[in-house]
Amino acid sequence: MDKESDNDSFYIQQVINGDTTAFTHIVNKYKDMVFSICIKVTKDHDIAEEVAQDTFVKAYNNIESFRKESKLSTWLYRIAYNTSISTIRKKKIEFTPIQETIVENYSIEEINTDIEGCDRKVVTKKMMDLVSDLSDKDRALIHLFYLEQNSVDDISEITQMSKSNIKVRLHRLRKKLFNDLSCFLKKQSVLTPLF
Repeated sequence: MDKESDNDSFYIQQVINGDTTAFTHIVNKYKDMVFSICIKVTKDHDIAEEVAQDTFVKAYNNIESFRKESKLSTWLYRIAYNTSISTIRKKKIEFTPIQETIVENYSIEEINTDIEGCDRKVVTKKMMDLVSDLSDKDRALIHLFYLEQNSVDDISEITQMSKSNIKVRLHRLRKKLFNDLSCFLKKQSVLTPLF
């Protein structure tokens, strides 16, 4: 067990022993991480704050059930993810599902050439818009894998999805985003004045 896990275990045990103030350490350490997953899934600041609070209430109420073979951060991620998804379902927040269409193949060279001809800020904003338009689950997968750099094993534990399902969805998402960005860049290069 690494030093960070030992430290988390100490505070968990303190909470279990009745020292409720020890939970403040856990909240302070993980509040940014929990909020980031909540905002990525819900896409609403107020709802994300509510869900993050619910996450810590659930964690506090169930701290004795925490199995120490997984990391505390993974356990909190799972609670935040599940609470975000269930809140969205209750509030009936609309989202755009990923289209299961055949994705055109663009070469890396083509996309790199198109990117070179565009403003980096424009490309970055477009990619953020494309990710924002994904469904809540797909946005969460992108966030967990690419931004938080969780492993497929950790994501499986957080989302309760099978590893193979996660790999397939990430593959489809990469292809979809790559295709959509490529189409956007091709339109940009057509619209860019030659002189």
